[in-house]
Parts: sequence; C-alpha cells; structure tokens
Amino acid sequence: MWLFSWLFWSKRSNWSFYDDYENNFNIDFVDDYDLFDFSYETFSVSKRNGWKREIFAPNKELKKVQKDILHKLEYSYFLPKFVTAFRKWISIKDNAKYHKNKKIVINIDIKDFFPSVKVNMIKERLKYYDFDNDKIEKFVKYTTVNWFLPQWAPTSPFIANFVFLPVDYIILNLLKKYDEDISYTRYADDITFSSDNENIKNAIRIITESILPKYGFQANKKKTTVYRNHRKQLVTWLVVNERVSYPRNKYIILRAKIYNFLEKNIWDETEIKGYLAFLRDVDYKKYKKLKKYYWQKFNWTDKYKILFFY
Repeated sequence: MWLFSWLFWSKRSNWSFYDDYENNFNIDFVDDYDLFDFSYETFSVSKRNGWKREIFAPNKELKKVQKDILHKLEYSYFLPKFVTAFRKWISIKDNAKYHKNKKIVINIDIKDFFPSVKVNMIKERLKYYDFDNDKIEKFVKYTTVNWFLPQWAPTSPFIANFVFLPVDYIILNLLKKYDEDISYTRYADDITFSSDNENIKNAIRIITESILPKYGFQANKKKTTVYRNHRKQLVTWLVVNERVSYPRNKYIILRAKIYNFLEKNIWDETEIKGYLAFLRDVDYKKYKKLKKYYWQKFNWTDKYKILFFY
C-alpha cells in the first residue's frame, strides 16, 4: 500500500542531505475559500515526437486561489533538498552539481508526470496527516481536474513533488544498497543518480519495471540514459564531468545564431536573449567567452548592446 513505504521511511535514520525538514503541514485553510467556478480552458500543444499534449489551464479566479494555496503549502511544508524542480532559488545547475566527477551517471525520465498523479494518490497521501475527509475532498476539488493534476495549475508542481516523495525514498533505499554515498536528485520528472560504483546500473530495471509501476508511474525508457566518465555526462541538459558546464555543441549553435542575428538580422532577438540569459546563469565562463568573441566587430552596434546587457 502507498503509505506503508512512507511510514517505514518516516522512521529512517538521519541522512543529512536526504532528510526532510521539520514540517507543520496543514490544509485547514481550504475552508477559507468559497469558489463556484472550477472551469478550465483546454488546448493542445505539440511535443517533440509529434504527439499532442492536452493542456488544462484554470480560469482566472481559480488560478488566483491556487496561487494562494501554493503559497500556504510552501510555507507549511519544506521538501527535502534532493527535490530540486519548482523551488525558489534552486536551478538546474544546482540539480546538476550533485553529480559532478562521478564514474557513472544515470537519468530516468518519468512519463506524463503530472497526469500520472491521480486524485486517489493525493487523498492517500493527505490521509497520512489525519486531515478531515471534507477538507481533503475540498483540497482536491481546488487542485485537480478529471481526476488528475492539471499541468498548468500553479499548485500542480508542489503537489506532484509532495505525492512522489515516498517513492523517492523507496528508490533511495534501493540505491543505498549499492552505494551508501549515492548522489540522488529529482528535477520534476527527471530522476538522476550517480556514483563511483558501476553496479548501480543494476538498479535501473528495478526502478523502471517494479517501483515506478507499482506506485502508478511509468518510465520513458527511450529517455533512460547511462553516462560513464570516459564520455560526456549530462544532467538536466548540463555537462557534469569535471564541472557543471554548458554543452559545447549547444554553445557552437548559439554562437552561430548570435552571428546570424548581429550580421544578417536573422533569428529572433527574444529567443537569443533567453538562451544567453540561461548561459549566463549556468556557465558564466562560456558567457564571457562568447561576449568577448563578438566584442571587436559588433560592440558598437545597438544589437550587440541589446544581447549582451551585462
């Protein structure tokens, strides 16, 4: 049963990085809301593989309530540090840095993460805290649609992390059998673990074929990757072999896009600025190199000043 594993792990010994914070989790505030319109706008977006993903976006009033719920949830419950996505002041660089200089790095992608979090999972998780059934029912009414988490609701990222947390600990329990010093993070639907012990690769099948399906989730096996340190190791799109850095192939592509913009006015300014802002945040050394690269020829132009505003 879902909660048995959580009850077991609630009594585990201290793990420093992997421990929960002291929490005062509460959903009593749901009684403060009195909303009647729970409608969602539905539309589709294209995925890279050509498939369509159906999106549910809450109406204006419901979204406002969900933002308030999120604020109160974050105030009363602090997720452990290894849960790195949708967290203030935590970036994908912070997620990647825990996996630097490891002999083996493994990434497992959870398929359709938000839609996989069903109403019954949320209720089961909340029952662990002995909340009143009426409050639980009201909570899921404000935060779910069609019996699952809507991807564009402000509350969905927190709730998905909260619901999946017992599974995180079950996976950690398995991994620590291979390496007591295992490095483990989860960035939304991206599970990453790394070690100097090659045997951790044996955990992949157990996680993807046993643990995840048992608790209602499914691995996207096409996105499961194993990187050893004799080749480029990637974690959430960043290289982690020696230091956290921006991939060289993407750097070269970005450099070409900037040239086309500065020289030929080809490419979208907003998109390039977004790429540059990301590069500056995750790999300032490469950002400075790129800025210097175009300095002599283009520093006097307005377009250069627009792109390199730092």
